[in-house]
Amino acid sequence: MTEPKKWALVWAGPIGSEELDELFPNMSERYPRTVENLLMDDPDSFEQVNSKQFRYLLDRDYIEVVHDAEYIAEIEEQYECAGAWEGENAALATLAGISFDSTVIAAALVANGTFDFAYSLASGQHHAKRAQGGGFCAYNDVAGAAMLFRDRGLKPLIIDIDIHAGDGTQSILWDTDTPTISVHAGSIFPYDPMVKDLEQVGKRHTFHWPANHAYNCVLEDRPIDESLQWAMNEIDPIVRRYAPDVIVFVVGADGHVGTPQNMIPTADASYTYSGFDATARRVREWADEFCGGRILMTGAGGYQPLDHTPRIWANTAMRLGGNR
Repeated sequence: MTEPKKWALVWAGPIGSEELDELFPNMSERYPRTVENLLMDDPDSFEQVNSKQFRYLLDRDYIEVVHDAEYIAEIEEQYECAGAWEGENAALATLAGISFDSTVIAAALVANGTFDFAYSLASGQHHAKRAQGGGFCAYNDVAGAAMLFRDRGLKPLIIDIDIHAGDGTQSILWDTDTPTISVHAGSIFPYDPMVKDLEQVGKRHTFHWPANHAYNCVLEDRPIDESLQWAMNEIDPIVRRYAPDVIVFVVGADGHVGTPQNMIPTADASYTYSGFDATARRVREWADEFCGGRILMTGAGGYQPLDHTPRIWANTAMRLGGNR
């Protein structure tokens, strides 16, 4: 009996910086602590891939496909863009580049069949739009991965469970046939009328744009495990209709119970570990049924950086990558 194929953990770490931690306390600790958890769980189940050494996997610069040239120059030359910080932040600009490269390289490893599952560690910058940053996001690596999959002849489908809507990803992919599915709280941020029905504030609802393959499950009533699973049931017919070749799974951990409420205003989000695990199993089932097991996982938000965020990301990666 052959051993299960290893999955890939892709990053260019270590990523630690006082500048990042000024944006949110201990923000940079999320990444090395996730690796520590994975190494404790099962170090033989995955292969660490240094994205800096794998640029040859890319046949074009996908940042230029996803973002306007003038916007890229602002970040690379002035280290600033509209987002959660004002003025220069070289660390965040550097993280944006690392995140984008790592995610698109992870996508290439899945697309060429080297791995069925890859997890891009410092990733999930889903608020960045074509010429505008948002939150802590500058380059949209999720959209970049989707573009690579499309160029490689695969049909990607994006499932984003960050507590904040994947507004940037939806915007960038709006005129493509790539489905973007976002399960979010509809909270004050991002204030984007394209991701929630402003006439249903405070109510659980769906807000879809089928002609543009954009779908939102909005959990404004109170995001808990039950509502997360309600969203998975709502997603099921969408996944079946599109029958994707690969799923891009954006695993924001900021819906976990106890997340500081200043990060998710108006939303008393209370997902538990069980809720995240059940969602990961559902994604794995869809991937096995439609995609030959192909999944690309990214992170996104997570504001319990010393404990719950890295643990949730490690747990999810193990659920998606185990026994392949």
